[in-house]
Amino acid sequence: MFSRTGQIGQVIITVFILIVVVGLLFFGYFAIKDVGETKESVDIVKLENDLELATQAQVGKFGSIETKSFYVPSAIEEVCFVDMNFRYDLWDERDKIPELFEEYGIVGSAVESGVEENVFLFSKSGLEESFVIEGFSLPCPWFGCVKSNHGRVELELKGVKDYTELGFDDWNDNHALCNEPPVAVIRYEPDLVTLNTGEVTLYGDRSSDPEGGELRYLWEIVVPAGPTLSNDQEVVATFTPLMEVDHKIKLTVWDEFDEFDEEVVVIPVSDCDLRSVNAFDTPVTTYTPSVLPITRLSNSITFIEKVKRIEGGEMWVRTEGELVEVPAEAEYDVVLTTDLS
Repeated sequence: MFSRTGQIGQVIITVFILIVVVGLLFFGYFAIKDVGETKESVDIVKLENDLELATQAQVGKFGSIETKSFYVPSAIEEVCFVDMNFRYDLWDERDKIPELFEEYGIVGSAVESGVEENVFLFSKSGLEESFVIEGFSLPCPWFGCVKSNHGRVELELKGVKDYTELGFDDWNDNHALCNEPPVAVIRYEPDLVTLNTGEVTLYGDRSSDPEGGELRYLWEIVVPAGPTLSNDQEVVATFTPLMEVDHKIKLTVWDEFDEFDEEVVVIPVSDCDLRSVNAFDTPVTTYTPSVLPITRLSNSITFIEKVKRIEGGEMWVRTEGELVEVPAEAEYDVVLTTDLS
């Protein structure tokens, strides 16, 4: 038989053993955890150094492009970059880049507050680390993120004069922030428009979007009231002039981001079809009067205009009444009169 004292001793020994085992497990867990965290920290430092070295290596290698893979800690799912040289542009245009200030709010806060960190590492739970890399830039929109692919991120490093431009597959180079407005351009046919011309055709086909996107069109007759436009939301529109008056036509074009541009042209409309004239029996080069005010006096027609360039050798009457030969590239107040009888 065991004595009571022996039984108590056995219990004490068992409890002691349990305490030791639990202690080992407990402290062992934290020891392992510390080792894991230390490894993560080492991996982050290594990533920072690798990015710094790769960036500096491309500086000054103008036009040189290298694609490199960088290992990231296992917990990191995404690496985000911000070109802080454009922090004020990003802040001023924040309504055009909601992903920076909403989806990655902490990065947006960094932009707003003026911190220097320009690389941000995100895990599933949020921001894990941020640091500064010198000497890199980003093209517009100056912010972007690349997802980890099996513990690696791939970057394109392009050498420029005094910095390295970063790029990656997810880069959005057609971002609203970078958009340039379109350019509206009008041309029309025929060149000389009269009341007998009939239909005038308007073309917007020389309008352009710098990003190469599709455009929307709207044609309007500003002056005079009355004529209507056909196909006023197409690249080509038409109208028929109803009166002898300058017609002011406006074209507005929009791009996919609703940026727009307008052009207005004035199309003179005459009541006659005169295209070429003779002055004092001296032949002159065909001169289209659509750009000149026209005054009709019985059987003669008179053009009065400050003309910047007319062909040398033509005989014109100056406003003082003197018959002169007008040299090319001169500027005169001139009157040309011809007899239509």
